[in-house]
Amino acid sequence: MKKILFTIAITLSLGGCAVLNAIGTATVSGSNALVVANAFDGLEITAAGYLQQPKCGKTASFVCRSPSATAKIIPAVRSGRVTRNQIELCLQAASCPATLTAKLSAINDTLKGVFTQYNIH
Repeated sequence: MKKILFTIAITLSLGGCAVLNAIGTATVSGSNALVVANAFDGLEITAAGYLQQPKCGKTASFVCRSPSATAKIIPAVRSGRVTRNQIELCLQAASCPATLTAKLSAINDTLKGVFTQYNIH
């Protein structure tokens, strides 16, 4: 009886490890990762256009870029590029870690939020 209980305990503990391992190594299909990467590409184009505007200041024209918006956009674009490049590399394997697509989705949401806050189109 003790051996049976021991075997059940070991089996349950190994099963728990497998679930944790599966969560840690979850993947998404290449097509889903590509959608997130393409969304970032579009947001990056908008950000680049905004960053080409003159800085707001004394002699600023009607259209200018806010220093506070710039401070949020630049790091998001930089980390987004790194993450997008990692996704492009893993697309060769037909699937990507879910953590990469989740990270890039969060960056996309950050950029969308900044664009909304500062009325960037």
